[in-house]
Amino acid sequence: MEKLRIKNPELLVVEKNICYPYLDISPMLLVPFVENAFKHGDFRNKGLEMRISDEDKVLHFYLLNFKDYRNKDEVSGIGIDNVRKRLEILYPKKYTLNIKDSEKEFIVDLTIDLRDGKN
Repeated sequence: MEKLRIKNPELLVVEKNICYPYLDISPMLLVPFVENAFKHGDFRNKGLEMRISDEDKVLHFYLLNFKDYRNKDEVSGIGIDNVRKRLEILYPKKYTLNIKDSEKEFIVDLTIDLRDGKN
């Protein structure tokens, strides 16, 4: 739906490589990252790159968005902190989350080992 909203939909790059479509992941876990990217992203000249794969039942989620300071909140939200807490509760010692928050871009690199799941 966001592709319809933005003026330059070609700047929205989404790649997925899903080998295990029935592999379980906690609902809504990735949503705060995607919402923040669309809320704070620069879609005038730059865009968003999102990749998701589940090779060997290890989920890999990568998101890069360039920042648009016109959309900056004065108060920071709690979405990413909540995701960190959920990851620790649901996938202790089975995930890595690296976030790079620079002046011009925001990058999320998340892996979750789902090999012990039911599927």
